[in-house]
Amino acid sequence: MSLDPTTLLYVLRRMQQAIVDASVSIGNELPERQYVTTGGAVYDCPQLTVSANSIAVGIAGDGAAGAGQVANCGPGWNVTMELAIVRKACEMPVGRRGDKPPTVDCIERDTEQSSKDLAVLAEGVAIIAGPGWDQYGNVPASIQFGEVAGGLYAAVLTVTLNMWQFPAS
Repeated sequence: MSLDPTTLLYVLRRMQQAIVDASVSIGNELPERQYVTTGGAVYDCPQLTVSANSIAVGIAGDGAAGAGQVANCGPGWNVTMELAIVRKACEMPVGRRGDKPPTVDCIERDTEQSSKDLAVLAEGVAIIAGPGWDQYGNVPASIQFGEVAGGLYAAVLTVTLNMWQFPAS
């Protein structure tokens, strides 16, 4: 199966725009640095990243590579993406030597922000896959919360979507 050289970039940028649109509707400001990439992003500063981790032939969530048909058409390509919002952590150790634990208020502030960020990522997926994530086939997804490291933390949603069902912008 052929794959147009611009398809992947279109899909990644369309997903990025859906996340930006979701953040506006929810009222959750995103970090200024925003980009798309392949193979995963480096979480080295506050940012929004959309990474294509793998592409396969088949229907998203089917499980059998190359399997699945829609009507009389063969399967198309699906992409597994990692959507991440990375932020500066409030909950870093404090004190002159960094030997005092962060306040409970800081920990809960970061938790509240993570919750908002995941709502934005999930709504971004809904913009692409439909409100019930009802894009043809299953929409496998998982959510991870990154531990605070280097003064940063991340809210990450990994999802597999059918590339041919991305709406025009």
